[in-house]
Amino acid sequence: MQREIDPLILQVAEDHKTAYQTGKDGLFRYSLYSKKYAYRHAALFTDGLLYHSNPNSFNDPFDCKFHIPFPDPLIDDDNLKGFISDIEFMHKLYEELGIALPRRSMDSILSDASIRESFYKAISGEYEKTRVCCFTSKNDNPLFWSHYANSHKGYCVRFAVTDNPKSVIHNARQIVYSEDYPTITFPIMTKLVKALIPYFRKSKEWEYEDEYRSIFSPHWFKQLENNGESLLLTNDKITDVYFGVKMSDEDKKDVIQLIDDGPFTPQIWQTKTHHSKYELEFEAYKP
Repeated sequence: MQREIDPLILQVAEDHKTAYQTGKDGLFRYSLYSKKYAYRHAALFTDGLLYHSNPNSFNDPFDCKFHIPFPDPLIDDDNLKGFISDIEFMHKLYEELGIALPRRSMDSILSDASIRESFYKAISGEYEKTRVCCFTSKNDNPLFWSHYANSHKGYCVRFAVTDNPKSVIHNARQIVYSEDYPTITFPIMTKLVKALIPYFRKSKEWEYEDEYRSIFSPHWFKQLENNGESLLLTNDKITDVYFGVKMSDEDKKDVIQLIDDGPFTPQIWQTKTHHSKYELEFEAYKP
């Protein structure tokens, strides 16, 4: 008998479609170039490893943050019922471990700051283990080049979006921009899929980025092939590499050498400023 899929999982998948589902044929990722982190550039171009960062390193202090509204014991709603369900789940979990938790009134539990803290820690712990890689659908935005490619001294990579479900880029999901702060309601312990929502929700202030994200955690049961901090690009293609307007010739040579040593055969482009417009142009790179 086929197991029914949790409607919440289906809703998250519907709200945050993959790059393949939205009809994209490619996604872009900007990067600074630094000899200090040469091993990361080599990992991408030579070893086919796509590094995923911990959300704590992101430039948006609201990124992957969330609010948990604790229920009012006088209001019999779904949030209260979910909270009771989570408390019962925790009692059963501890009983299986041979630990008996004292039975307390709901008023006492809801007013206990340590219990509130335990829920926050449980969800926050998931974020500490999970890693994220960000992409956009644009390669010609000067702000991206300034913010994410070291003031146009770095590079931008285009990854193909294919129909291969084992592809990293195929599975990158679209960010939803909203003024509604990410809120996780109860039950939580038995519905951890709710913890995925803040990964794919950002303020409308960031809407111009048109961002997609790949996320993974080494401890998840089913996961794409990884080494703990990077996903393997075994089923992906780097089709184009764009050098920034201000990227040095020496850094360009370094990147080209890394590409030559690896499995990808991208087209190399030089980014230029338009002579009469606030626009960027691209021409085939000539050493």
